[in-house]
Order: sequence, then C-alpha cells, then structure tokens
Amino acid sequence: MTYEMAALYGPSGIRVVAVCPGNVHAAMSTDFMDRAGNNISQRLVQDMENQTPLKRSATPQEIANGVFWLCSSEASFVTGTSIQMDGGFSHNFSSYTNKKSQFPNEF
Repeated sequence: MTYEMAALYGPSGIRVVAVCPGNVHAAMSTDFMDRAGNNISQRLVQDMENQTPLKRSATPQEIANGVFWLCSSEASFVTGTSIQMDGGFSHNFSSYTNKKSQFPNEF
C-alpha cells in the first residue's frame, strides 16, 4: 500500500512513508495479562528487550523524532518505503516467544 500510494500521489508532491516502531515504553505497555489474570508485562518487555540488539525499548520521543525528521525538508526525497524504528528487533526476532507467554495453548 505504501508503494502504491507513493506512486499514485508522488506526482502531486505527496510523500508516503510507513513508520514501523518496535517495542515502545509507554503506559499501555503495563497491562498484558495471561489467561490466569497475572500481569506478565514486565516479562514480555524484558523478553522483547533481550531480542532487541540495542537491548532496550524505544521512548515515544524517539519515534516522534523519526516522524519529525520524515516531515522535514531533510527527508524530502524519501517516499514509497518503510522506516524500521525498532532498535534492530525485526532482524533478530524469535517468532512466537512472546505470544506463547500470553497465549500458551494457541501457539
């Protein structure tokens, strides 16, 4: 969709970029529960940080800084692409590890 929209709207001067954040430390990161109702947020965050080459979660400000840059004239030739802002997580991901923690019978 990003590529198609960039090709379609580029001639009108509209740039299209997908921002793909990874684990972001935010208030919404503290309410993950397992089936028994136990809060497993800290364990999930720790697992994700262990799989992230930078070994930490992003801050909301770091993601906002990337979006701000994309909106600036410095990124005026960037379109039709995705920007990974995940600390390297997507290149080091061990699939289903975190999903099994939350939903052990489904994965």
